[in-house]
Amino acid sequence: MDTNQHLMIDFETLGVNFNAPIIQIGACYFNPQTGRVGPEFERGVDLDSSLKEGFSPDASTIRWWMNQTDIARGSVFNNSLNTVGVREAIGDLTSFMEGALSVWSHATADAVWLTNHQRVLGIPPSVHFTQYKDIRTLTYLAGVNSADFAPVGEAHVALDDCKFQISYCIEAIRVLNKEER
Repeated sequence: MDTNQHLMIDFETLGVNFNAPIIQIGACYFNPQTGRVGPEFERGVDLDSSLKEGFSPDASTIRWWMNQTDIARGSVFNNSLNTVGVREAIGDLTSFMEGALSVWSHATADAVWLTNHQRVLGIPPSVHFTQYKDIRTLTYLAGVNSADFAPVGEAHVALDDCKFQISYCIEAIRVLNKEER
């Protein structure tokens, strides 16, 4: 297994439907045996640009964001990241993904949002759909519960969520491989 080409992605959005606007992107390469994190990618996405492209927020998610921490809300709504238009953000992420052997995420959410954004924006994907791996299935099969792990950084800050997801996925891989700690 090539240990330098696994990528974890996470998005913060303003909806849960397939056409929800992505408002923050986090991604980082990692070693699935050690959990060592490699190159990182982080972008804030301008909401106005997403709305102009036809992406649709939902009220329940906006209400949900209102109940998150000041740090999480600030990271997505106060432009604390280098915020760019949705087309530039998705194009940059697609380029960053080139060469990834596997793209790990919540495959029923993040992978769907990304592939829909690429389709709507006319940005050709840089990885094949078979390269997407689902962390929910991985942890279910290993009997690993993410709630048993210490948070990494701030919840609902996309890059911090990537690193947190890596921490419990590494344990799930270890369990499935029947490795000793």
